[in-house]
Amino acid sequence: MVSRAIGIFGAAACVLFAAVPSVHAQAAGGKASPSAASTSAPSAAPAPPTPPAAPAATSPATNPAPPTADQIAKAKTLFDLGAKAYDSEQFPAAIQAFEEAYRLSQRPGPIFSTAQAYRRLYTTDRKVDTLRRAVQNYKLYIDKQKAGGRIGEAQQALRDLEPLLNDLLAGNAAGAAASLASSATDTKPKTRLMVSSSTKGALASLDGGEPAELPLIQELTPGPHKLRLTAEGYVDDERDIVAFEGQVFGLDVSLRERPALLTIGTDSGADVSIDGRNEGTTPLPKALEIAPGTRLVTITKTGYRPFSAEIDFRRDERRPLEVKLQQTTQRTASFVVGGAALAGLAAGGIITGLAAAAEGRAREIEGFISQRNLTAQELNDHISSVQLRNELRVAAVATFGGAALLGLMSVGMFIFDSSPPGLPTRIRDEQKKPEAARQPKVGFSVTPWVSPALAGGSVQFRF
Repeated sequence: MVSRAIGIFGAAACVLFAAVPSVHAQAAGGKASPSAASTSAPSAAPAPPTPPAAPAATSPATNPAPPTADQIAKAKTLFDLGAKAYDSEQFPAAIQAFEEAYRLSQRPGPIFSTAQAYRRLYTTDRKVDTLRRAVQNYKLYIDKQKAGGRIGEAQQALRDLEPLLNDLLAGNAAGAAASLASSATDTKPKTRLMVSSSTKGALASLDGGEPAELPLIQELTPGPHKLRLTAEGYVDDERDIVAFEGQVFGLDVSLRERPALLTIGTDSGADVSIDGRNEGTTPLPKALEIAPGTRLVTITKTGYRPFSAEIDFRRDERRPLEVKLQQTTQRTASFVVGGAALAGLAAGGIITGLAAAAEGRAREIEGFISQRNLTAQELNDHISSVQLRNELRVAAVATFGGAALLGLMSVGMFIFDSSPPGLPTRIRDEQKKPEAARQPKVGFSVTPWVSPALAGGSVQFRF
């Protein structure tokens, strides 16, 4: 009778066809696979397929060319697809995928999986040839694996199945021969498509047919076909495939997430960056395509405090972002200093006008000298006007000088006002360096001074 054993596909399936150690190393330190428990119930099921293991060492003379990286990748995909077919009890498809995985990888693991699939298939079709193929594959696995792996399970399976096969062949030779002959006519491999995807909720349609859940395991005619995979929130994947007679075409497709669309409304001339990468200057010509996930959005402009926010973007989301940038203290101070410079120019102009008036009064009095003698009052007025004119001239020069200094300082503060260095490209950077993003402190003071013989001023500027 056929035995049933329930095995477990482990995480080893993810590394089925990666570079593996020698058979001896596996035998010494490899993790034991679940064992198959033998019973006499005909409806029992064997353990699921096991990942392909490293091939047994062979002599250089008989060792085939090692598989390429592309073959290893295809073999892994086919093995994973075969495992999905096995789990859904589509044993003919699983067998075809496992056999192709072995052909590509030349590693014995898929042979054991093939034997398991034949063993399970026998519980449903009850064909002698199916049982015979299960026995053949268990023997082939033992021959190729040599040691370690799941040889113990294979040997136990042979102890269970070979007596049954011998009884069937001996007890009903005519029926067994007819079964073998019938199976021989059905051995021509089918042309199959097997598609899976790691994208949750993905659907596949073939040649414009109705979308079906994955994995898609379907027989098809040889020749060109169109395959389309879709999932909500993901970009559709459309591709042309060519199926060859008697071969299995295996695909594992990961769909690309649809980006979120970000529109930014802020001051013109601001630089926008996402995770430290510059995306352009406002106004942006179109919405930014943002990969789903948590992103750091930074907006900077000279003379304004930078804006940064960590935003969680979802697939296919449309998100507007309105930001009003605030002027820096230095930019505000530059305008104040500039205003003071303009006020100084205006004051200098007024003082110059007063000096001109004093000059005019002195010249008027001097004009009387050619006509008559000056009175004591006129003489005093002339002396006072000349003195006032001189003082006002000095004050005007000092005022204009101070205004010029303030103007230069205002221009310097405006030009050299920029975003603080060390802006984070990620929030975690900002947390590590909180001082880097702080606004610089700005301070200045102007002290003009005037004397009858000299005018000037002192300026202190800190930023």
